[in-house]
Amino acid sequence: MHDSYCADPANSAPSCPVDLGMSGSVLFSLDYGGRGYYQNKLFSVASAAEGIHQILCPDTTGISAQAHKELKKHIKALPDGAAKEWVLSKIRQNQPGLTTRMKELAAIPDGEAVERLLHDRDQWVTWIARARNAIGHSAWDDMNTIPHEVRPALTYVTKTLLHLVLLAKLGLSADQQRNAAPVSYHRLRQPYDDYFDPPPTD
Repeated sequence: MHDSYCADPANSAPSCPVDLGMSGSVLFSLDYGGRGYYQNKLFSVASAAEGIHQILCPDTTGISAQAHKELKKHIKALPDGAAKEWVLSKIRQNQPGLTTRMKELAAIPDGEAVERLLHDRDQWVTWIARARNAIGHSAWDDMNTIPHEVRPALTYVTKTLLHLVLLAKLGLSADQQRNAAPVSYHRLRQPYDDYFDPPPTD
């Protein structure tokens, strides 16, 4: 993966206000858009996460610029035909995959706050990417690999992670982010205790 703005700890300081555009509207609609099927909300939060990553980390690429250039050169040297055009359409843009985007998003807030929220960051990345793709492509077998009690809870966990990203970008301290994480997801989620720790008592 090409080194990105997000991956550099030196860039974790608060920046100028960022226009989240439609991605911000999708994120906040999860709180203010009323009730709905969990699949729709889960797909929406994953879409918001992808869009917010693109806004905050526009320089992240799937592979290095040089490797991408060489790849296109090799493909263009192939005989003309439908297969060549199909491959070129797939590699025209050097966009990162959803897994890369989610890993970079989770690296923006305070690490301990993220740990308190996600517990297992790699597992969350796998689940949210698989859920988004399963819903978007009606791949029920892929959704069945995610525990039943986790599926609706993923919405609330991912939404809270995005809130932490915004808090970090606004310049809130590590302690403030750590205090916000458990309060937010226990208040805003449905009680799937098989996945989450008990809510704080103080």
